[in-house]
Formats: sequence, C-alpha cells, structure tokens
Amino acid sequence: MQLYRQYPHVYPVVTCLVREYNNALKTIEALDGSGELEVEAIFGRLCYGESQYFDNTLPVMVINKILTILTSFGSWDSISDWYIVYDYYTTDQDRIRVSYENKMQKITRLTNKSLSFKHCAYSQEKKSNSPSWKLRDYLVRVNMKYEVKSADVEEIVEFKSVKISIRKYFILQSSSIPAISFRFELIQFWTGETLTTAEKNMKTEEPKCTFECEIINLPQKDTLTEAQKALVFTSLLLKMQDFLDIPIYTNLLQSNDDTAPNIPTFQLM
Repeated sequence: MQLYRQYPHVYPVVTCLVREYNNALKTIEALDGSGELEVEAIFGRLCYGESQYFDNTLPVMVINKILTILTSFGSWDSISDWYIVYDYYTTDQDRIRVSYENKMQKITRLTNKSLSFKHCAYSQEKKSNSPSWKLRDYLVRVNMKYEVKSADVEEIVEFKSVKISIRKYFILQSSSIPAISFRFELIQFWTGETLTTAEKNMKTEEPKCTFECEIINLPQKDTLTEAQKALVFTSLLLKMQDFLDIPIYTNLLQSNDDTAPNIPTFQLM
C-alpha cells in the first residue's frame, strides 16, 4: 500500500497486469510444459489506417539517448557486448535463430504463442499517423508469451523472411525479489525476403530500432504472493517511465504540441 501511495497512477494498470499474469500461469499449466512464460515491455505506438496496428520501431536518436542513459548507470549486474543475431522466419510465430555472443554460435528453434498483451498509455491517447513522434504517442505494450525453444534444428526448412539484428543488453537484479532480474535490450535490425537481401539492406539502409525490458526468472508457477507480483509489475512500469520522460527533457522529438501533460500517467487502452 505504501508503494501505491507513492505511485498512485500505476495502481489500476498494475492490477490488470497481475490479473493477466495469473491467467497466463493457468494457461501454461494446461500446455505441454516444454516452454516458458515470457513477459516483456516494449515501447511503441498505435497507428491508425485501414486497420489499427502496433509499431514498435523508434527513431535512431531516441535509441541513442536511451543507450547514453543505460551506459551512464553504474550498477548493472551484467552488460553484453554488441552481438549479431539471424532470425529465419518460417511463420510469424516460428523461426530458426542463429546468434553469435561471446564468440559462441548458438542455434535455436523458437515458437511463440501470444497469451496476452496490454497497451499502457503514458498520457492522453492521440490517434495519429504523423511521422513526428510526440510524448503522448508513446505506449508501453506488455506482452505475455509462451515460448518453446528447441535445439533440434537439423532439418530442411523453407523460410519466408530473414531478420538480422545487432543487440546489446543490460541486466539489473531486483532489489526486492532477488531471484528476479530485468533485462533491458537495445535492438537494431534489417529485414529481407532472403539473407542476401537482408545483408544488402544492412549495408545500404539505416537500421530500424526497438527497445524492450524483459522480466527474467519470473516464476512459471504461482509461487509469488499477490503483493510480490504487484511489486514486480510496478517496477517494470516505473523502469519504462524513466525512458518515457526522454522527449520532455531532451527535445529530441520535433513537436508543435505545447500542451504536454503536467503529470503524465499510465492508463490502459
């Protein structure tokens, strides 16, 4: 309760996320048990055209500022070097991943099943397709997925697209629940229908960029108390909020909007 007195604006959103987490735990109990529950928060915005869709790419200058903030923090438990990952998509949910980290090659088959996602607006939602991002265009999407990993990939597969990504992550252990950590990951990527096309785009085009925070070692069974769950998801939102303040203080994003909210708040959409 003391936490919510300090951060009352996150209470309704956290209550919803805890409920979604509890539902996800019940769902994975009924599955084959070979996968894991993955919970991550991603920056992006909702775009409106013929249909609504979520765009998780960010301007390069925002990613650069986020990297500056991350590297200036001196208490990380682990920081990776930049490393390269190749994802060969056979379907939207299934892919072969080849990653190169610490001079080691790792090949994994990944299958994702989306269990739930919630859009958490940081301020008043604005329907816009403008290329100029404003603070209130930002959303935090919290994804809950069931991910199955398999090292058995010795088969001939036909893929429909390739993504090449350059990644760097920062890991911070939770001070309240030591078994849990938060992984902040910066991703620059290029795509193509073939590896050759993706590699050509990598050489000739600016990268697309994303930023996410994943909760690591979140229990796969219902072992946390409701208060501990609330604490974890409150911490996740507040960590994302630190970066949502970037456009206000750095003026990185061009905006003609002079009505920035005085007290930004998370709300469900």
